[in-house]
Amino acid sequence: MTTAEHEAAHLTACLLLGVPVLAVDTVGDSRYAGWVTHGVAYDTAEGAVKHAVVLLAPYVLDGDEPRFPPDLAECKDLYDLARLVNRWGWGRQKWDDLLAKTLRFVSSDEFWSTYSQVLGVLDHYPRLDDRLLDALERSLASGRG
Repeated sequence: MTTAEHEAAHLTACLLLGVPVLAVDTVGDSRYAGWVTHGVAYDTAEGAVKHAVVLLAPYVLDGDEPRFPPDLAECKDLYDLARLVNRWGWGRQKWDDLLAKTLRFVSSDEFWSTYSQVLGVLDHYPRLDDRLLDALERSLASGRG
């Protein structure tokens, strides 16, 4: 999976779950290959589940589901997942439920339709700021409406 595909999966999950997105970068820097900066609040159970689905989306989409418990040292996404697991006291059953939920989500027609559009945008604009994100969201909304 390319960096653009990986970040497109995160971004698609954010857009469909109503998570505010602040910036996207598929070029990266010396620390990370890319990132999606979002404003999901994970101080509630619902927010924590949304955050987990956003983090898991590219891995499940790629058929590379992280093992339980997630490894803090493996990468930033899995570090964040491990922190969620620890903070919320999620056990193996909850982890399996999150993986199943994410699989259903990334297998949906709505996810694939949005993902393909997002990936097309990221192919042309590897960095999205608030102006480009607003334009993308308007475009996606007009396509649905």
